[in-house]
Amino acid sequence: LIPFLESYSGVTEVSIAETNLEEGRVFPNLAHTLSQQSSRLSRLALSAASLTADSSLGYVAQIMESQKCLIALDLSGNTSLFESIEILVADDEDDDDFSVIDYRRKPHEMETFARALANHPSLQQLNIDNCCVGDESFACLMHALTKNHVLRKMWVDMRRLSIDSSWVRYMPSIRNLSCL
Repeated sequence: LIPFLESYSGVTEVSIAETNLEEGRVFPNLAHTLSQQSSRLSRLALSAASLTADSSLGYVAQIMESQKCLIALDLSGNTSLFESIEILVADDEDDDDFSVIDYRRKPHEMETFARALANHPSLQQLNIDNCCVGDESFACLMHALTKNHVLRKMWVDMRRLSIDSSWVRYMPSIRNLSCL
């Protein structure tokens, strides 16, 4: 696929679904290729491609920054894309017991992705359903949407989110969004 994309700049749609792009250097190489070419890519589907937060989100932003004609981006089903999980082990000095704390945080590259979203001139549809978007990442996305007046539809799984004033205050500023 990468040699084809490198030699043919007329590609307008790319769909790579249910493929492990994290294996080897496939996704970094694909992102580099899509970022270097002058194609007019309008649709990119990377659904269920095993993309992860700390190793892929920056590459997705890189693609978005270079593909100015992109209208639809489907990242759905990449269950670790918008949230990093760190396991912290608390050691009790008195005995052999320990406890495991599951700490969820926004990915290191979340700000980079949000900036690419905020400044994208043509992206109208973003599907991040089933990507485990946590509160911190969603707040970042909401802030980005106050600057992006092109995006019309965003699919996101809201089951993991806490509705609070930290992101509800952005709602009046994203009137262009017709579907959330």
